[in-house]
Amino acid sequence: MTMELQLEIIERFWSRVDRGEPEECWLWKNEYRNKARYGYFHFNSRSMLAHRFAWMIANQQDIPHELCVCHTCDVGWCCNPSHLFLATQVENMKDKARKGRAPKGDRNGRSKIKEEDALEIKRLLGSGSLSQAEIARRLGLHPNLIWQIASGTTWRHLQ
Repeated sequence: MTMELQLEIIERFWSRVDRGEPEECWLWKNEYRNKARYGYFHFNSRSMLAHRFAWMIANQQDIPHELCVCHTCDVGWCCNPSHLFLATQVENMKDKARKGRAPKGDRNGRSKIKEEDALEIKRLLGSGSLSQAEIARRLGLHPNLIWQIASGTTWRHLQ
């Protein structure tokens, strides 16, 4: 998309944003949202995340293909340009983890076990009665998973 946006499109976009004070979140008030509650704006037979569109309007330029528009406020439906910044996907994920917003445990889509299983593994590791290999065999899990839990690589948020 080129930044030669028509004034009517820009006005229609901002009419769907609850703009408050300059330091406040400006929330997307339209019903078009994805599961993560990020707003969507439809124009010229296209659809774009609302916060990305807000960044483009405010900065009067396209977003480089390799970059994400991130939120300093961590409110996905915020469209306040002063809360938005560009980052790579890796930088965005590091920001998310640093702020404690990354899903942990079995809320992480890549988790192989449930939280109660991880707690049982930690209990068995703490008892010292079984080796990591024995725990893996007993539970039918890969020994590397047991090692990751023992070393704190995964499930470190559990006590």
